[in-house]
Amino acid sequence: MKRYRITAPDSREIHGEINLPSSKSATNRTLIMNALSGFKSTIHSNSEGSDARILRALLSDNSTVLQAGIGGTTYRFMLAWLATQEGRSVRLEAEGKMNERPIGELVDGLNQLGADIRYTGKIGFPPVQVNGKKLVGGRAKMRGDISSQFLSALALVAPYCENEVELLISENQVSKRYFEWTLSMMKQAGISIEHDTSRVVIQPGAYSLPEHVYVEPDWSAASYWYGLLTLAKESVVKIPNLKNVTLQPDTSVCRIYNGFGVSTIYGDEVSQLVVDGSQRTSFGHRRFDLIENPDLAQTIAVTTIARGESATLDGLQTLKLKETDRIEALATELKKLGADVEEINGHKLILSAEKPLPRSAQIATYGDHRMAMAFAPLALVMDEVIIQDPDVVNKSYPTFWEDLRSVGFGVDEV
Repeated sequence: MKRYRITAPDSREIHGEINLPSSKSATNRTLIMNALSGFKSTIHSNSEGSDARILRALLSDNSTVLQAGIGGTTYRFMLAWLATQEGRSVRLEAEGKMNERPIGELVDGLNQLGADIRYTGKIGFPPVQVNGKKLVGGRAKMRGDISSQFLSALALVAPYCENEVELLISENQVSKRYFEWTLSMMKQAGISIEHDTSRVVIQPGAYSLPEHVYVEPDWSAASYWYGLLTLAKESVVKIPNLKNVTLQPDTSVCRIYNGFGVSTIYGDEVSQLVVDGSQRTSFGHRRFDLIENPDLAQTIAVTTIARGESATLDGLQTLKLKETDRIEALATELKKLGADVEEINGHKLILSAEKPLPRSAQIATYGDHRMAMAFAPLALVMDEVIIQDPDVVNKSYPTFWEDLRSVGFGVDEV
């Protein structure tokens, strides 16, 4: 297995300029809207992560069997789009852990609108046979407590139904801001939508996108630099085009890490993340509700233990249905660092740093890009950290290791 040895600059300071990848979530939503409108727009600054690259390739592939890989958004968005493609019959397959991630709620919702989707293996999971047709529309009832991707996928294709779509959302909705982001992007593209907390009405229409679409930098990718800086001495990292005027849910990392001593200074073209090492003081036990920002959980958990502190992370129920069971993966790897980790009812972690950090640790990534990037900052407070299967970052941030090298980190294969 490939492994990288990560070591920090001798100064324990970080200085440089980082060009973040474009938002994977925004790219994938834009790709689907552009495909539905006839591929009329040129999408610039596309995310080069594997999820977005695979989705772009699939949307132009006329094969009868398509392989969507391991990405949840890729598979679910592609499934919804294929359901609208009249006259096409496609078997949509997945790889690895994606075959264990549920899709039943989305399939049921699309079939309620007139889609013809059938399982070819285990009910509720990939693969499926999709017989594309003009969807009728009407009412669809879906649960909101499993994944916002189901709601976003259905909403994105809803304007291309014959009749209006009334989406009724039951249960406590998770990652609600991601779904609201989808609806806002649709409205900006000319779609008429009315919605409240449990009901969304989407009128028939067609997306009107600019001839050229520029996708903004990814705030989820920015979170790893916040994690790095909070463990560094006096440091400044400049990030072009990072804006606080955005619908991306993970902008919350700015507020959260301000409490860890990282300041954000926004500029017209380049923003700066600034840390003063003297601000690295303990604030006692911290509590985080991450129901809207579950992708930040791993970074915050590592920051907490690396600083020798304790915290309660709540709202984590969707983490069990990601690339891996992220709650179990986090607990296993944090315990290697001497942390005490208690899981409560599958949605909460209580963390405390019970022992001094070891000088070295080898971190398993479980096929999960966020595990690799969240644990890399440990190099600033340890002699080294070994990351197994480091290429998992290609899913969302292919240049992560190169960016670390550019600010003085050692990143060497061992």
